[in-house]
Amino acid sequence: MKTFLKIFAAVLVVTTFFIFFGGHLLFTSSNPYLTGAFCALVLSVLIYTFWCLSEKIDQLEKRLDALEQSSREIPDRL
Repeated sequence: MKTFLKIFAAVLVVTTFFIFFGGHLLFTSSNPYLTGAFCALVLSVLIYTFWCLSEKIDQLEKRLDALEQSSREIPDRL
C-alpha cells in the first residue's frame, strides 16, 4: 500500500504541474484539478499493476534459476 501511495503522490504532482502549465485546456470539466486527480489515480493503478507484475516475474525467474540449478545437480549425483 505504501508503494501505491508513493506512486500516486508522484503522479499527482506531475499531473498537477501539467494542468497548471496549460494542460487544463485538454479538460472541458468545470474543475480540471479534480479531473487531473482522477487521471492520476488511473495512471497510478496502471503503474502499480505493472510494478507488481514485474516483482512477480522477478520471483518466478529466481525460482526458475533454482530449479535449473537443482536439475543440473541431479545427473551429477547419479
